[in-house]
Amino acid sequence: MRNLPGWVQVWFLMPPGSSATSMGMGAELVAPDRVRLPRAPWGAFDAARHDILRVERDHDGQWWVKEKVTASGYCAIRVWASDDNDLEHFEDLVLADFAHGCGCS
Repeated sequence: MRNLPGWVQVWFLMPPGSSATSMGMGAELVAPDRVRLPRAPWGAFDAARHDILRVERDHDGQWWVKEKVTASGYCAIRVWASDDNDLEHFEDLVLADFAHGCGCS
């Protein structure tokens, strides 16, 4: 994959039990061992938009996320439906729950 200048492909290890062992995404290189995420990675936990993460290169030259250095103040909330049959109104129900408690509009 070819990234924009100043951007690298970073890899996250997935938690045990996931269908994948790792996932990658482009991130802005802000220091020799630090990246800023452009968005929340869909499958990685404890990572949100604009977080700064420490990364290390492996022997193949791939960048692996090691830890969060600075939290951006954004949070990523992942919601899974327990039953595919209920997906028709799932989004409306979830958004209604959050709108009442967080001041979201």
